[in-house]
Amino acid sequence: MHAIDVASGKGSRISDRTWFVVQGVEWDATGNGLLVRGTERGAIRSQVWYISYPSGAVTSITNDANDYNSASATTDFQQLCVVHYQEMFQFVTSGSGHLPFYGRVSGACGAARKDQIAAARVAA
Repeated sequence: MHAIDVASGKGSRISDRTWFVVQGVEWDATGNGLLVRGTERGAIRSQVWYISYPSGAVTSITNDANDYNSASATTDFQQLCVVHYQEMFQFVTSGSGHLPFYGRVSGACGAARKDQIAAARVAA
């Protein structure tokens, strides 16, 4: 990830962290950091991160089983709104074989509890 000075066209590396995918980047109002939605190498779900600029220090905002689709911050960067993806599953069993259970089981993978992140404070 690099920052490019619009006037000079000169680029500088923001952080040494390597990502598998970065889906979204948003500067804070002061230009001192970025809100990033990305997937680390080896991970399967996107999380939300804050990268201080120009130091490049990376802070995890979320670290859970959810897969975050979007993240947006207030102008003062003190509150976040995040949207995450949930995979639904359903198992259906039959009466054949030696299965003692007949019926259907449904649920959500990585479902967020009520007390999980609804808003987060970011120290700039």
